[in-house]
Formats: sequence, structure tokens, C-alpha cells
Amino acid sequence: MLTKTIRAAEEFKISNIIVGGGVAANKTLKKLFETEFSKLGKKVYFPSIQLCTDNAAMVAGVSYFMFKNSNIKLDLNPSARMNNNS
Repeated sequence: MLTKTIRAAEEFKISNIIVGGGVAANKTLKKLFETEFSKLGKKVYFPSIQLCTDNAAMVAGVSYFMFKNSNIKLDLNPSARMNNNS
């Protein structure tokens, strides 16, 4: 994640990065981002820990009831990875 973010920031000439969601609560990741972006003269921002939420549980809960009460078919082939050439 860090390497791809740095590469994207350099490619698109981005000087300020915002990290959000549940991953923003990871202290080790936060320190790595701060250290590496500081070396590059870029700023990285993290929300306060109270705002570092992950919506996965909420989405799963709503999805369960939607699925249970309908004829939704789960025939998707999702992927959490982007193509490295993207």
C-alpha cells in the first residue's frame, strides 16, 4: 500500500495525502507513511482514531438482510487487488 501510494503521488504530482477508513487506525502504517512522505517533502494526514472506522461490518449486515429477503444471486467475481499496471 505504501509503495503504490508513493508511486501514485509522484506520478500525479500530489503533495498532500489523506489516509482514511479502518486502515488509518494502524499505528505502524501511520508511522511508515509519516516517515516516508516526510522524506519526500510531502504531507500525510490521518483522522483522529475515533474517526477511523471500517464499513465492512455494516455493509455485511445490511447485505445479509437484503439477501435473506430477496432473490439476489451472488455470482460476482470480486478482487481486492488492482492491476499493477493501473
